[in-house]
Amino acid sequence: MIQRERVADNVYSFKSDVYAQVTAGAVIGPNWAVVIDTLAMPEETLAIRDFIEQDLSVPVRYVINTHYHADHAWGTYFFPGATVIGHSLCRIWLEEKGIASLENSRKQSQVFRNVKIILPQITFDDGQLSLRVGKKNLVLVPLPGHSADNIAVLVEEDRV
Repeated sequence: MIQRERVADNVYSFKSDVYAQVTAGAVIGPNWAVVIDTLAMPEETLAIRDFIEQDLSVPVRYVINTHYHADHAWGTYFFPGATVIGHSLCRIWLEEKGIASLENSRKQSQVFRNVKIILPQITFDDGQLSLRVGKKNLVLVPLPGHSADNIAVLVEEDRV
């Protein structure tokens, strides 16, 4: 269903086998984890959550949406209680475009029947935002890309 790869100590990459080879990531700290994007299909995102919360025994405290597209942000719903971080445009576009897009997707597939759009609670437009996870420093920065709300996440210690 998904491919999981350990790319550095306590840093994982998850790749969808179902949808356009989309990837997500996670940085695991001693007491909690950060998820970077989710995957397109609910069962894939649930597999990420189960790996982190059941296999590694840490809760997900933050979810970072690198942009508003469905294959990166809709799975945020499966991390209740997590604080969501994204670009300010990500929040706006999830509200303006994401909700309508999800409604259309529900008409086409029951897979999305329980999914809800979760808007980022922490947003930024420029500069950088830092987040410390255990001994790792995550630096979030806006970058150009295929959507104007793109942000990148760098795990400084691992150059990942």
